[in-house]
Amino acid sequence: RIRTGRDRSLAGTNDDRPHLLADINPFLQSDRPRAQVIQEYFNTDAFILNPFGTFGTTPRNFIHAPGDFKVDVSLQKEISLSERHRLQFRAEFFNMLNNVNLGSPQRTMVNRRFGRITSAGSPRIVQLGLKYIF
Repeated sequence: RIRTGRDRSLAGTNDDRPHLLADINPFLQSDRPRAQVIQEYFNTDAFILNPFGTFGTTPRNFIHAPGDFKVDVSLQKEISLSERHRLQFRAEFFNMLNNVNLGSPQRTMVNRRFGRITSAGSPRIVQLGLKYIF
């Protein structure tokens, strides 16, 4: 959720929400180039600090982070060496298609990176295993 980062409501929680301006759309086009999405995930001009002694009008869970898309695959092959001895080979691929899964945008107004995405999920990870069973 969007936060001011200041205790402007004077409630002592330091968890205030800003005011949402009614005449400015906080949502930006989703078909923008990735570099623009990273620089400004939502329209930061749509939010102002709440006046002292008041609570902000921005609803909870108003801005959602970008979604993840991952394909995880596991392959296993067991080879019989004798009646009681086997060899098991495993290959595991996490985020096999190596999609870029952007992290959550910075949602605290007093942070100089407000509205920016500064992290991403893990890239493709490959894990191999060999097990001797007797």
